[in-house]
Amino acid sequence: MIRRQLFVTGLVVLAACGTGTTEDDTPPTEPPWGLDAVEQPTDPAPVIAALPEQVAGLPLDMIVPEGVTYAQDARSVQLLVLHLADLREFSGDPKLTFPDYFTVLIESGEMEEVESSGLVADHSLVWVAGTVVGDGDLSYTASWATPDGEVGFSVTADSDEARAALIHAFIDALDAG
Repeated sequence: MIRRQLFVTGLVVLAACGTGTTEDDTPPTEPPWGLDAVEQPTDPAPVIAALPEQVAGLPLDMIVPEGVTYAQDARSVQLLVLHLADLREFSGDPKLTFPDYFTVLIESGEMEEVESSGLVADHSLVWVAGTVVGDGDLSYTASWATPDGEVGFSVTADSDEARAALIHAFIDALDAG
């Protein structure tokens, strides 16, 4: 049940995140937050285990193989693991890649604002970042994967600062491992 909830959340987060180009139609040069400066993991478990007990002033609330949530009162920030096999099964396309998946989701129009995106399959990383309004609340999102990878990641937060803090904690966890 939780895997399905995390998967559906991942769909909402990734929906309509951009076109893979900047506003002037030039390809983006690099992902935000330094995500391209670290090798992306093929096994998310060690990274999740290495995340800190607190991010953006929020304590660790839940940790499962599919992700981690930091929350207190009405504030939260969450990292989800996106498994390409699950996305392929859901879409019915056994050849789906992360660039394909992100591109299909772009057309849904659910993003309030696209801040950054890069969906070029021959780059080291594909990503989307922006804001989503759900249940009347604004959420800040970022999702990324290697173009030919089997695992991707998605962060959703109640503020831009919390989103950046969890992404930096993710990078630090990668560097520590």
